[in-house]
Amino acid sequence: VLAGGDRLAGVLSKKVKWSKFYTLLNAVTPKNVRVVSLSIADSGAFRAEGNTPSLSDLAHLLVAWQGGLPSVASPFSAVTLNSNGYSDVGGKRVVTFSVSGSINAESLNK
Repeated sequence: VLAGGDRLAGVLSKKVKWSKFYTLLNAVTPKNVRVVSLSIADSGAFRAEGNTPSLSDLAHLLVAWQGGLPSVASPFSAVTLNSNGYSDVGGKRVVTFSVSGSINAESLNK
């Protein structure tokens, strides 16, 4: 019973606090960026797709997701731009993007 309790305590201590993840994601994502899909693997790898009004806005997103902001840490590490292009959304030309990387799970457990 004690060994099972120790294992349970270990699992619970490694549990990701998803509410904290989404709070940090919202805080570091620029307001004019629209994330349309986000998938997260059990390993902590993620892939996000979305759109922004300009390439400059995409650059701001990448910097914020990689390094965070002065007052907020990013929930991500090793952020990589996979692809970007242009698309027409609602009659407006937008920059579409695909980004991947890892979730910094250790910072989400605290």
